[in-house]
Amino acid sequence: MGKFVRQLKETTEEDIWLVGGSQIIKVFLEEDLAKDFIIFVIPVILRGGIPLFDRIGK
Repeated sequence: MGKFVRQLKETTEEDIWLVGGSQIIKVFLEEDLAKDFIIFVIPVILRGGIPLFDRIGK
């Protein structure tokens, strides 16, 4: 996954808008591709989902 992300970033000068949980955020952090974070808090109705910063290590 990291290789794909690096290729995507190298082929565009545009920003990449990332929406996701800790699995995809971890890849961007490991590849040093995360520049800014904009975090929205959305109340959970179903009491489930993917944690945002689960076991990232940074």
